[in-house]
Amino acid sequence: CTRQRVALGRDGRSYITSIRVFSILVTEDVDRGPVVSYVTVPLDTPELEGHWRDLGGRDVGEIRAREGEDYGLFRGIRAAQYRREPYLLLETLRAVSTGEISLEGGRVTVVGGDGGDALGYGGVCMDGRVDRVMAESGLSR
Repeated sequence: CTRQRVALGRDGRSYITSIRVFSILVTEDVDRGPVVSYVTVPLDTPELEGHWRDLGGRDVGEIRAREGEDYGLFRGIRAAQYRREPYLLLETLRAVSTGEISLEGGRVTVVGGDGGDALGYGGVCMDGRVDRVMAESGLSR
């Protein structure tokens, strides 16, 4: 499964080149349940290249404060997340229905497949499955 990637830019600084979208078990505390599954979203794609170039050396926090969440780069990243999200949910439900993932008693138990990663997120990595289903649907990664 793809780990969060970091690349070294021409300016010598490190840049995150991917993020993850998670499905989590619903609890009373919003977004605090255990991770059920996740998919990696690359940030170094041709679709986002122009937005990164426009960002230049400006501070992301400053842009967010001045221009808000409608900044082109932020919209592009959200669009990349939204493209994968329905496939993540579909593949997660498939894994639950086949028993690969068990949600008994408010706990997530991975019976087969990828039981998470070294970063401690837990859950099942759905990168390969989501990529395959998106490709079968005619969508690019």
